Amino acid sequence: MKGLALVTGGAGFIGSHICDALIAEGWHVRALDDLSVGRRENVPAGCELITGSVLDDEALRLACEGVDAVLHEAARVSIRGSVERFCEDAETNLVGTLRTLRAASRAGVRRFVMASSMAVYADSPERVPVSESHPLDPTSPYGINKLAAERSVMLLGGQLAMEPV
Repeated sequence: MKGLALVTGGAGFIGSHICDALIAEGWHVRALDDLSVGRRENVPAGCELITGSVLDDEALRLACEGVDAVLHEAARVSIRGSVERFCEDAETNLVGTLRTLRAASRAGVRRFVMASSMAVYADSPERVPVSESHPLDPTSPYGINKLAAERSVMLLGGQLAMEPV
């Protein structure tokens, strides 16, 4: 086995597919999900599920115990909803990321992968693929929070002696 991987948001669409892929690659997999959007039946067989939130330090501590890598997928994913509920969006997408990063660091996790979003980039006048060098100018609270989370992981991950992925 390759080790133990934690997938936050592991009962969601993308997270559950990542769990499947990790299991196929020979990893032991643990999912952390509050089941607010994700569904228990999405979690693949052989994957341990911890029902809890990325805002709950105790759930994160338990979820990160013995973990070699964290794949952070948990998020509120709604641009329109992020305008209407900007505090809740920031709590989950920014503060939840920071809490997950802190719990991973405290548990000695060496690898942390975070899912960002296209929403961190400025709108493009052309419908073409946007490169990672495209200007960063989010137009929604969701994009702002994902960009702040992304930058925080890049800055703090290096300071926490996590390996670049």
